[in-house]
Amino acid sequence: MVFHHLDDHVEDEGRSTAAEAVTCDHAGVDAIASVLALTDPERADTLRRFLIEAAAAGDYLTARDRQPARAAMAIRTLTDPHRSPIGAELADLSATDQLDALVARGIPILLGMAADAERHRDLWILEDQHLRASEGAFERGDVRVVEHPIDHLSVVTLAPHVAIEPPEGLTADYLVRSGSGHGGHWPTTPADGGLHPMVFNRASRGTRQLLVRDRHYRYVDRPESWFQYPGRVATRVDLRPIALDLNFLEGSEVWSATPPSIPVAGLATTEPSTLDLDTVLNLIVRQLRTAPVAWSPEADTGPSIGAPPSGWTRG
Repeated sequence: MVFHHLDDHVEDEGRSTAAEAVTCDHAGVDAIASVLALTDPERADTLRRFLIEAAAAGDYLTARDRQPARAAMAIRTLTDPHRSPIGAELADLSATDQLDALVARGIPILLGMAADAERHRDLWILEDQHLRASEGAFERGDVRVVEHPIDHLSVVTLAPHVAIEPPEGLTADYLVRSGSGHGGHWPTTPADGGLHPMVFNRASRGTRQLLVRDRHYRYVDRPESWFQYPGRVATRVDLRPIALDLNFLEGSEVWSATPPSIPVAGLATTEPSTLDLDTVLNLIVRQLRTAPVAWSPEADTGPSIGAPPSGWTRG
């Protein structure tokens, strides 16, 4: 969006006009790259592809090349309150001053990594190790992807023994708490085997994913559909009614679902399910095909689904 804006505001000499003042509301790699592009458009234009891919790696956890992926990892470390090298410096600052400091520190990190992927190794190495271990599961054939293109759905089945532990120094929830980007990454669940979500996003085509591992399930609406990213995104429906259906079939509270209005929305088991994949998949696909659109960036129009009344059963 920023580069499109700059392309539309070119001076007679063929140069984009730099902004006199820029604001942003978070310290994600997309925001930091945007501030760089608006304040130094000539330099940023030479790095256009790198900056766009780094922003995608930050917000959508997908990247074709390792260099922008590592840049996003470095910014995640910078903004993680538990891992940031400037955490102590930020502790006594106001929220606004913290944001200023993170953006000011983040710009030279992006510039450095655009020149040399090995720069700032201390900031990206742990997450890169997690990603490499996750890639190994695919290389060994422990993960299988079946595409359902009509429904924009990728069904990803993991072998029961797949279980990746993040490297020492990372906790399982580090992607959730980093604060970079939209902050909508779901906590890890047994269905994903601890794999880095970037491996699923690179290996699958659908912006809807159903992860399956050893009777654990997790359906995810990827953040592209929250932003309604143009070109390849399915609409969102409310999956909370399906959680009620599935729990009725289970005979207990096994499934939980989030509202469609959060960046990474979905449906997941909290303990092993008694249901087979065909049953789960049929119910989800039926909802995807028949339910009304439940989310747009302008307004959350989805119904509020609460607990059923006492004695109530699904028809």
